[in-house]
Formats: sequence, C-alpha cells, structure tokens
Amino acid sequence: VEDHPLFRQGVADTLSLEPDFFVVGEADTGPNALEVIRELKPDIALLDVNLPGMNGQQVTRQIQAERIPTKVIFLTAYDDLEQILHSIKAGAYAYCAKNV
Repeated sequence: VEDHPLFRQGVADTLSLEPDFFVVGEADTGPNALEVIRELKPDIALLDVNLPGMNGQQVTRQIQAERIPTKVIFLTAYDDLEQILHSIKAGAYAYCAKNV
C-alpha cells in the first residue's frame, strides 16, 4: 500500500521475483487498502505510514479490530522512534525504513 505509483510498482516487481512471494493486490490509499485486505486477506501487507484518506496506523488498527489475520509491515520513509512506536502500538508486525 503506497500512494506513489512508481515506488509501489517497483516494490511489487521486486517481490514478484522471489519464488516465495506472491503479490496478490495493491492499493494507493488507506480506505482502498482496507478494501483489498478485507477481500484478499493476504498473509502480509506492506503499508506506508503516510497515506491519503487514512494513515497506515489507522489502517492497522482497523485490521486488528476486525481480527483480520494479515500481518502488517510498515515500509516507510519515516525512521523516527515516535513513528515506529506508534506503528507497533497500532499492531504492526514489523517496521522498515525505505532508506535501508
């Protein structure tokens, strides 16, 4: 889930090269992310923190509230401790800065 199309496509293309990864959906906003995750129930969802309509942490809290078994991993430009803690508190499984 990434609002920048070029980056989203790059991540999807890169993950598709791995034999154990299957990209089953993409979204560009928080509300779209929830729709896709509710419908497809992927094992893992990669989310950006800053998304239009609903931020990644709000999406994660909703996934948790609905008991959807998808694990959320944040892939974001934000690498400050405050964002990491907010994301983990929201229910994120992991957090990775884009500059890694």
